[in-house]
Amino acid sequence: MNLSCMLNESQYQATLYLNDRPYNVLDIGEGHCLLVIVDDIDQYLSRQPTLSQGQRIIIVDISKVLHQNKLYIVEQCLIRDLHLLLDVFWLEEVEIKNEVNHIKIDALYRITAIRNQFSASLKHRQLGHIGS
Repeated sequence: MNLSCMLNESQYQATLYLNDRPYNVLDIGEGHCLLVIVDDIDQYLSRQPTLSQGQRIIIVDISKVLHQNKLYIVEQCLIRDLHLLLDVFWLEEVEIKNEVNHIKIDALYRITAIRNQFSASLKHRQLGHIGS
């Protein structure tokens, strides 16, 4: 699937406020979810010409927050804000990809791993009840 063609047909980008901080968000596709943290959505998309079938990508542009705050504040806020985004979008299992090299989000990776593990455990438990 060609990403640029798909975006021309149904591009949806919005500024989403998480904990009163603005983020540009682009949510495309369906299926396994990949959340990508970038500092320029257009630049990221120009380097990603295709989108895999069966994949949902949520691109979060943090440039507005970067320009308003010091780096260490951004890192702390970003973890809380993206955790909220996972809840708002009802994302059970998600993979995180950080394209902003100078931002450290190890805590977000840990939170995501715990959420993914909990979700997998819950699905396994539900399947066990169905089979009984």
